[in-house]
Amino acid sequence: MTVLAGCLAVMTAGCSGGAPANNAAETNMAEAANTVAAAAPVAADESCPDDGPRLPITKICAGRAVNYLNIAGEPLAAPDGCEWNVKELQFATDVLLYRALKCEGSDTTLEYAGGARKADLTYGPAKAGEEPLIAVEVFSAGDKADPTSALLANTRMSIENAGDRAKCVVRKDTREGMPQDAVVVDLTPAEAAKLPKDQPRYNCGPYGFQEEGSMSFWRVFQGFSWFFHMGTDVWSIDPGSFTLMTKDEKGEWVQAAE
Repeated sequence: MTVLAGCLAVMTAGCSGGAPANNAAETNMAEAANTVAAAAPVAADESCPDDGPRLPITKICAGRAVNYLNIAGEPLAAPDGCEWNVKELQFATDVLLYRALKCEGSDTTLEYAGGARKADLTYGPAKAGEEPLIAVEVFSAGDKADPTSALLANTRMSIENAGDRAKCVVRKDTREGMPQDAVVVDLTPAEAAKLPKDQPRYNCGPYGFQEEGSMSFWRVFQGFSWFFHMGTDVWSIDPGSFTLMTKDEKGEWVQAAE
C-alpha cells in the first residue's frame, strides 16, 4: 500500500509491488470535482450573536470556527492591516477548514481541483487567461504504520537523476515558522556534505527540499499527504491550520479521524 500510494500520486504505471492502495482516500479525491461542482453553498445564517454569520457549508459560527481547528504548533501572526479568518472548502464529502489572510483590498480563498491521482488546492479565483496558482497538492497517505513512506516514494519517483533517489530521506523541517509536524525530503547529512559549499542543493526533485527560493514542505494528517507550496514572502494561508471536518452518525460536523 505504501509503494502503490506513492506511485498513484505521480503515475499510473511503472511501479510494482505493494498492497492495494487506500481506496477510500483515492475515491475521495477522484469524486471531489463532481461533488464540488454540484454543491451549492448555503446562504450564511446571521444567528450567531457576537460571532458573525455562520460558515455556508458546515454552518459553524464564523467567530467560533477557530475552535474546530487542529492547529499544528503556534498559530501564525497576521501582518499589520490584515487578519486571519477561518474559511471552508468542499473536499468531496468532507469539508476543509483553514485560516486565510484578509487584508484591505484582498481576501485569500482556496479552490479545489480533484483528480484520480491527487487533488490540487489553488488560489482563486484565477485571473482571466492565467493558470491557477497551486498552493497545496494532496495525495493519499498510504500506510498508517509508516505515514511518511508514501510521500517519500512519491518524491523519489519525481527525481530525474536515479542515482539521487536512494540518497533522499525524510527529516523534520526545522526552519523557523514551520508547523510542528512539517517534514521535508532531503539528502542525508553525509551526502549533503559532499556537495560544493557555495551551491544550493535541489537534488531531491520538485517534492524535495529546496535550499533557496522555496519554503515547500510536507505534512501528513487525516489520511492524506499534503505538499505545501509556500513562498518566501508573507504567507496568505496558514498551513498549520488545515483541518478536515466530516459528519458523524448524528449528522454533526466533527474533525475527521487521523
